[in-house]
Amino acid sequence: GTLRVAVVLIRYPDSTIAPPRSIAQSVVFGSSNSVASWFNEVSDRAMSVTGGIFGPYDSPLPKGSCEIPDWTAAGEAIATNDGYSRTAFDDIVIATPSDGVCPYAGIGNFGSRGVRLNGAFNVGVIAHELGHNFYQLAYRHQPLLFQSGANDGFHEAVGDTIALSITPEYLRKVGLLVKEPSAEGDVAFLLKKGLCKVAVCRYW
Repeated sequence: GTLRVAVVLIRYPDSTIAPPRSIAQSVVFGSSNSVASWFNEVSDRAMSVTGGIFGPYDSPLPKGSCEIPDWTAAGEAIATNDGYSRTAFDDIVIATPSDGVCPYAGIGNFGSRGVRLNGAFNVGVIAHELGHNFYQLAYRHQPLLFQSGANDGFHEAVGDTIALSITPEYLRKVGLLVKEPSAEGDVAFLLKKGLCKVAVCRYW
């Protein structure tokens, strides 16, 4: 099926940093190396992601606002003047610069729509957090006890397993790499990935 996603770009008053609309369009909805192409590939062409970019806008919330429902409501409200309609989209992504306070790079709103990116505007984080939401939306008509789906550890483990399966060999097979890089850099790369996970352990 088709999932419609609105992306709302936010900047803080003391910073002009926000992804340009053209880059946001390419990262999320581009024909290759994008969130849309990733979901299309891993679903064996069964899922397509479409949508629109809104903003950038000055932040309606102060730095240190970490609750995803607050960001979802604020993002929907601020984008309404530019044609955003809740009924026209299945999900919404709020992208802000890093505030240096909230202990996550990205977070999905479990059981409802809404993703907030805290300075991490890239395919991996966006696809991961949207994956939480898409999974939850599939359970929204179940009895309350079952709406949360599997526990958090399962969500994170499955997401990371899928991400880690995108190896250089796989990228070469699908035409995204001409030649596999040397294995000499594997240790440094894996150490960096591991340290990135340790950095957010306190949040979970």
